[in-house]
Amino acid sequence: MIVLCAIAGAVAFFFLKRPIQSKTNQISEKQKTAQEFVNVKDIHDNFLYTRDGQIIAYIKIHPISIDLFSDSEKEQISKVLTAELS
Repeated sequence: MIVLCAIAGAVAFFFLKRPIQSKTNQISEKQKTAQEFVNVKDIHDNFLYTRDGQIIAYIKIHPISIDLFSDSEKEQISKVLTAELS
């Protein structure tokens, strides 16, 4: 009876251990580096070159701290932005 329980335990241990190893293999196969995941080939000046042949131009926008403006300047900026967005 003890031998039968030991064999059953060994078989159960073998089958329970096996899926864990396959899961770790699947995770490592699915992991990619950032270079493989992103479609960026090169970045030069203001142009981004993709692996599929597209060229994307971008601009850098610096934020403006509105707290540093006077009340009249804040109102003027608000009116300009409202006019441009409507």
